[in-house]
Amino acid sequence: MQVVTSGLLPGSDDFTRMLPDNYNLFFYRIDNQFIIYISKFEYPNISIITENSIAYAMFALNYDDQELIIQFIHSKEKERGKGIGYYLMLIIGHIAKSDINIKKITLDDDSTKAHDGSVYKKVGCNYINEPPYPEMECNPLVILERGMKNFKKYKGKGFFI
Repeated sequence: MQVVTSGLLPGSDDFTRMLPDNYNLFFYRIDNQFIIYISKFEYPNISIITENSIAYAMFALNYDDQELIIQFIHSKEKERGKGIGYYLMLIIGHIAKSDINIKKITLDDDSTKAHDGSVYKKVGCNYINEPPYPEMECNPLVILERGMKNFKKYKGKGFFI
């Protein structure tokens, strides 16, 4: 039986304060699969979330390997370049750091800037192999430190307060 939960992302008050009025940070969970998203409204399923939210990140928690696996980060075209990728990485770093069983974050960087200055590299993730291989590993604490430093340049200049 699948366990489905949703709502405002718990423990994210500091991050929610960075959002414009009427926007919130929500989550939707099916078993160990999560989607966090920025929206004015809470939505009942993934297809509505991906169509209507400003941005979202999908990830899974793998407790056997003690990792959070990022599957996808996406923002609406008109919102790109406003720090939303940094913001979502900060949230993911916070979630990983808050869970004592998660030691690392992994992802495949299939972005157009892979191996050439992607947001993942800028927040401290490292490629496991040489180009063209996309696999990366990240330390949640490094993401929080570097991500916040990079994100600060976007505050008050577009989407974020």
